[in-house]
Amino acid sequence: MIPSVCGFSGESGAGKTESAKLILQFLAAVSGQHLWIEQQILEATPILEAFGNAKTVKNDNSSRFGKYIEIYFNNDGIIEGAKIEQYLLEKSRVCQLAADERNYHIFYSILMGMNTEQKKLLSLGTAHEFDYLTMVRYAVLRSAVFDNLDCCELLESKHLSVATKLLEVNPLELKKALTHRSIVIRGENVTTPVSKTQAASSRNALVKGIYDLLFLWIVKKINSVINTPTTKGPGKVCSSIGLLDIFGFENFDSNRYLESLKCLARQTMLVDVGNEDGDSNVPPFFSFEQLCINFANEHLQQFFVKCVFKEEQEEYVQENINWQHMDFIDNQRTLDILAVKPMNIISLIDEESKFPKGTDTTLLSKLNNHHSKSMVYIPPMSSHGTMFGIAHFAGLVHYEAKGFLEKNRDQLSSSIIQVVQTSKNKFLKLIFQSSIGPAQGRSQSQRQILPGSSIKKTDSYKQFSTLSRQFKQSLDSLMKTLRACHPFFIRCIKPNEYKKPLLFDRELCVKQLRYSGMQETIRIRKSGYPIRFTFMEFVQEYKILLRPLPQQVKEENDHLFLTLERDRVLTARATLILKVLRGFKDRKTFLRLKYAARTIQNHWRGYLYRKRYQT
Repeated sequence: MIPSVCGFSGESGAGKTESAKLILQFLAAVSGQHLWIEQQILEATPILEAFGNAKTVKNDNSSRFGKYIEIYFNNDGIIEGAKIEQYLLEKSRVCQLAADERNYHIFYSILMGMNTEQKKLLSLGTAHEFDYLTMVRYAVLRSAVFDNLDCCELLESKHLSVATKLLEVNPLELKKALTHRSIVIRGENVTTPVSKTQAASSRNALVKGIYDLLFLWIVKKINSVINTPTTKGPGKVCSSIGLLDIFGFENFDSNRYLESLKCLARQTMLVDVGNEDGDSNVPPFFSFEQLCINFANEHLQQFFVKCVFKEEQEEYVQENINWQHMDFIDNQRTLDILAVKPMNIISLIDEESKFPKGTDTTLLSKLNNHHSKSMVYIPPMSSHGTMFGIAHFAGLVHYEAKGFLEKNRDQLSSSIIQVVQTSKNKFLKLIFQSSIGPAQGRSQSQRQILPGSSIKKTDSYKQFSTLSRQFKQSLDSLMKTLRACHPFFIRCIKPNEYKKPLLFDRELCVKQLRYSGMQETIRIRKSGYPIRFTFMEFVQEYKILLRPLPQQVKEENDHLFLTLERDRVLTARATLILKVLRGFKDRKTFLRLKYAARTIQNHWRGYLYRKRYQT
């Protein structure tokens, strides 16, 4: 039996996650057994939302990760288990927030749910007192000059003491790992101080790494409960239904974009050293994570276009059906420049991230050199600009190139990993040991330089897997899974931009319907032949509506064609392609069965009453 998949698509805040939850609840209800496993699957959703959802400008409960839930059924339609796959958690949100946005729900829930004694035990206060909830530093970094090098010093503070206490690591070792870099030169370990920005990046990398590994552990733990072995044996063939709830397409309108440009200009004119480590509120420009999110949406849109338009019309041509080609909006050109053609944007980001001297400026220069003539790539407006644009299927989106490589490298320094591995906290060691292998030991903070070699040619940079490569591989695997399933596409339309109920913005809704291809979809469904059966499948489904059929298959086919209207059915080489509304036929089937049931009931009641009267 071919598995099915329901793909939810739409803008951020359109209701994809809520729709997926409704279908999940429906599947659990129609299963009819109300087993423990069904309840566990439903109860996993709020846990994932607590750790993976956050308030954004466009959505108060925005999913900051993608998930694919595969639900397994036995031959009786009873749920046997499920499996959850997660994609690209936005871990940078833990340490960097845009204006008018919040961190993950779990942080605020913990602070609100704990009593005073519990908070005191963990040295917690209110949300306003914490670094990554209000962007106030937990460890004070200050710039200094040391032997003509840009370096920093980590001052003693209660925040550092609390952090080392909770992590159960040596304070001196943690301070050294954050503020120094180790390089092995000719067998000798050389330690040098790092700048304030580099130290802040190391601190952020540690926090992001802990949260990301914690989230992976939660997903793995949930799967260990709900992913039970499927039943095997005669008559117990399992099928599955997948629910794909991917991140919504993200974009801002032109007015908000212009306001952001003004905000950036004001910040550029002001000397604000607080922005060096990316800790203060920033304008809502799109960065690396949003590029990955929109890249995933481009893949899903192309999958929709291929299933609904390309393959549909190709089948009509192959089956010699008289069909006039129907035009549609194809986003293949955007997908090509992102990840298909040689020197595409994803591969350039991946390549530049592996060069020790690669910067966001050199990356942007390469993007301009390779794609400036493309119709879907918009280069910066000036030679000093750091923003580039991509014409996505849902509209033009501008991305801020600053920070791309740092986010894509996604590497913890070996010195920080060593500090964590010496921790007395068993859970912390567990999540790191299960996710970080020995091959990841080297990164920017520690690498070996041999005689006659240079840092630029070191192999350690070319061996680690970047975030863009991991995401592309996961996305390719997901698309392979989708292509093996029977797809159902669910378009979620956002009614307004104000997150208000019972408010309908006609212009916004029409815009979403147009770029999602709904107009062309309705047209091809109306003009085409969307219902497909083999001859025998059609006979088994609808023979109750016909007179008694001959035994020979060929005679049955002839009988069908004499019965059905010629303008509503076409005979393909191996398929019966219908234009008739299936609901009308199903209604006739129901009426025929209803009449038969009444006849049987009348005869049975008459028999019972006659028997009682005789006795």
